[in-house]
Amino acid sequence: MHHVIQCREPEWSAKPDWDPRQSAISRRKVFASVAGTDTLILPVHFPAPTAGLITADGDRFDYRFKRD
Repeated sequence: MHHVIQCREPEWSAKPDWDPRQSAISRRKVFASVAGTDTLILPVHFPAPTAGLITADGDRFDYRFKRD
């Protein structure tokens, strides 16, 4: 992930995603596998506090920054 908005819009790709279709498929697969679990996500491109959890919201996902 390059931006937190990609949780809400997994099909939105950044320029470094050389295969946007496959990138979206990969994001959805990862998000679905960790949504609602205690799996801590550490995306390097996100602002501090960086670490967070993913929750499902229909066919989209939410990223919740871990504050403590």
